Amino acid sequence: MNKELEKQKELLNLITQGRAYNVNLLIQEGADINAEDEYGDTPLHHAVTLGKTRIAKILIENGADLNARNNNLFPQQ
Repeated sequence: MNKELEKQKELLNLITQGRAYNVNLLIQEGADINAEDEYGDTPLHHAVTLGKTRIAKILIENGADLNARNNNLFPQQ
């Protein structure tokens, strides 16, 4: 598994666990906050869907794409 894919999986796991501090650290280490999973979801989609508002705010402050779409939905929907 390549490093980028590992970082992406780790980022999604941290979002699921609600570990905002660690999410922020991983972003600072270069995790791609706009990478899509196999379903087209970005980390912001995951954070919003799971109700992780603090993490969603961190993602947005670090440049997450608010216009990213999956199934015709924006992350804020």
